[in-house]
Amino acid sequence: MASRIAVRLALAAALAALVAACGSASMTTSSTTSHATAATAATPATSTTTASKPLNFAAAIPPGLPASIPGGTPPAGFVRYHSHGFSFLAPAGYKAAPNGAVGGLPKAVSVVFLTPGGAPLQKASTAIIEGFNPELKFDIDEVATQLQASDSSDPSVTGVHTAVSGVTVDRAQEARIVSERYSTKPPGATAFKRTWLMVLPKPGLLMDLVVVNEPGRGGNLNPASVLGSFRLDP
Repeated sequence: MASRIAVRLALAAALAALVAACGSASMTTSSTTSHATAATAATPATSTTTASKPLNFAAAIPPGLPASIPGGTPPAGFVRYHSHGFSFLAPAGYKAAPNGAVGGLPKAVSVVFLTPGGAPLQKASTAIIEGFNPELKFDIDEVATQLQASDSSDPSVTGVHTAVSGVTVDRAQEARIVSERYSTKPPGATAFKRTWLMVLPKPGLLMDLVVVNEPGRGGNLNPASVLGSFRLDP
């Protein structure tokens, strides 16, 4: 993403959605020494938050996403990547970003940022986030609410739009698509689009696959092609 603030926002969102029950955690990147704390991630969403910012169970589904995941025909040049307990298709050449480390996570929780060629996050216009949390204490809609609350309360962003839809993932108990649009504030305002697939294979286990695009800098990875290829390991 284009700047340090964008890197921080990407890490904050991943933390808010993944560490929702594992206590607060700090996050760091190799490009900045600043620390941010995802305190909201450690606390269930309150009824007040839910009432004032209700989840929008509407047009979150990206065009082309199959009705049942996995499905569809992968584009040419896509290869299968393997993560913790799941795999997915994406363009060849994506590698872990050198500054995508998230500090302070519980031992069992992991977050990995993939960028084309393993470019630093601030230089990439697209990214894929892989998340794994086997210690989840909330239900999947509370996780989506946490993410929405994290976006809405962040003073660094504006124009936040969030939508959530239920989807079917083979052999999973529940799954959601969450689409987000927002912009960083001037100077250097930048628009972002983020599309999450949140999968709950069983109670207490959350898997996340996220496609992040920065359209103003050419980021146009089709989230339907990546998320629609999600497959739980046997």
